[in-house]
Amino acid sequence: FMNSNREKTNVDSLVGERAVILEKVDNLKETGKAQVRGMEWTVRTEKDEETVEKGEVVTIVKVQGVKLIVKRRKEEIL
Repeated sequence: FMNSNREKTNVDSLVGERAVILEKVDNLKETGKAQVRGMEWTVRTEKDEETVEKGEVVTIVKVQGVKLIVKRRKEEIL
């Protein structure tokens, strides 16, 4: 049974969080690391043709095994 009221596990709770890129993310070269909540993760982008530079802040869209799948954040308008 799927319980919609269940609490998210630690990994599930990462979706929607921000991550800081520590190593350029390039799916085709299989590179990319980010820091989230003080931990380093291997990251990939949603689209293979997209790359993200070191120092950028991204949003986590899903967790795939031990990798985080991320996307660029839209510029926030204050």
